[in-house]
Amino acid sequence: MYIELSAKRKNHENVDDFINSFRSYFWLEKHHWYIRSHYYQTSHSLDIYLYTLPYVFNDLTRYVSASNDRSTLPQALNSSHHYDRVHTIKNAFILRIQVHNIRNLTIDLPFNDRLFEFLPTFHRLNSLTVSSRYNNADRCLQLLLDRAPCLYSLSIKSWPDSQTPIVGNTSPSLRRLDLRMAEYTTLQHVFTVEECKAIAEVSLGWQCEELLIRVNDHNSIRTLLNLPQLRLLNVLCRFYQPVFSRWELLETNVLLEFLRDSLPPSHILLENNHSDSIWICRK
Repeated sequence: MYIELSAKRKNHENVDDFINSFRSYFWLEKHHWYIRSHYYQTSHSLDIYLYTLPYVFNDLTRYVSASNDRSTLPQALNSSHHYDRVHTIKNAFILRIQVHNIRNLTIDLPFNDRLFEFLPTFHRLNSLTVSSRYNNADRCLQLLLDRAPCLYSLSIKSWPDSQTPIVGNTSPSLRRLDLRMAEYTTLQHVFTVEECKAIAEVSLGWQCEELLIRVNDHNSIRTLLNLPQLRLLNVLCRFYQPVFSRWELLETNVLLEFLRDSLPPSHILLENNHSDSIWICRK
């Protein structure tokens, strides 16, 4: 529950008065209902996010990640397992609560030094989304991959220009790679012929079964289709237009014509009427 209070009084007085209203006989002794609230100050109000324990939602909102909190829960009953139903975290940078059953994680690299204190285990992590503009991105990513033995999908939203994503990383369980980067922003990364060849020469490329990527040369598609385990490729081809200093989309009909002429008989085209990208599937 989200509540907005006037900020005219001191923060702690507002919050304490509000929390004390849940310390009644009805809440604590009759029903054994306990609450926790997280709060933060804005320029004109005091914003409070309140919920009962255990936390029953699948994901943590940004309010739950706020550093200021109050609770009616006795210390003797305090447990990190109150958040065992949380499976999705979309901003681990501001995480302040310990979570054990994380399945889907979105995080910026490098991450907070206390990340592993609040996420002590990654054994159930299935999907990981990362973003970074720093040169130590591959090392930070590997720290996460080493802790995630069941990771299936990796999505990269931004990456430093000095590195080709995933070529310096390993993960025995990873099977799906989304390397399309951030869409509709300047953070888009379009893979060159050389980068596609580099992906085809590393373990994450060899074991990849589903790949989503943007390339700057349709000849790169042939290289990617040679990945031994690849069964599904989603590709979008862009070329750089120096006159306008921008990337432009290769017309879909041009790309389709090229693929129909060059696609090996072991693969089929799956056209997408709702997107400029093209799906290629192994029979």
